[in-house]
Amino acid sequence: MIACLESSGSRGGIMMLRDCRIWKAEVVQIGAYTLACKFEALLQNFECHITGVYTPNCNIERRKDWWEIGAVRGLVEGPWVVCSNFNITRFPSEKRNCLRRSRAMMKFSDFIDDMNLIDLPLEGGVYTWFKGHNQIISSRVDRILISEEWDDTFRNIKQSLLQRLISDHVPVSLQCGSWEHTKSYFKCDNWWLNT
Repeated sequence: MIACLESSGSRGGIMMLRDCRIWKAEVVQIGAYTLACKFEALLQNFECHITGVYTPNCNIERRKDWWEIGAVRGLVEGPWVVCSNFNITRFPSEKRNCLRRSRAMMKFSDFIDDMNLIDLPLEGGVYTWFKGHNQIISSRVDRILISEEWDDTFRNIKQSLLQRLISDHVPVSLQCGSWEHTKSYFKCDNWWLNT
C-alpha cells in the first residue's frame, strides 16, 4: 500500500507513506507544488512513479503547478500516477449548483489531455470536498490521474471514495487488479496491539 496525503493549511503540503516491506521508494523531485517518487515493488517485478500535488486555489499559481507537473512528466518513464486536490473541477456536474463550464475548467481538461493522463470515473459518490454545515457547497476537486502505461499494466482499475472522517475532503483510493469480493479471514489477536 502507498498513500499520498495532503496536509491542510494555507500553503498545503504533501506526504507519501509506503509499506517498506513491500515497496522501495526514491524521491525523484521535490517542487514548490509537487512531490514525485519512484516506487519499486520488492516482491515482484514492477516499478511506478507517483506524483503528489498540492494545487493552489489561484489561476496564476495553478498554471505554475501544471507547468511543474509537466516537468515531472519529462523525468519519469513507465506507469505514472498523479494524485491531488486540484482545487478545480472539469465539468459543471462535478460542482453543486454549477450551470456552465468555466474557462478554468476547460484549461484543466486541456492540461489532462496534454499530459496524456486518464481521468477515471469516480465510484461511490460525486463530490470529494464539502463546505458548510449542510454541505451546501460541494465539488469534485480531488482526483487520481493515471498514465496510459498504468492503464496498459493492469486489468482492472478503479478510483473510488473512502470514508470521510475528519477532513472536509473525502479520501480517494486507486485500486488495481482483481477486486472480487471474497470472505475475509483476517483475525486480530489482542497481543498484537501490545507490542
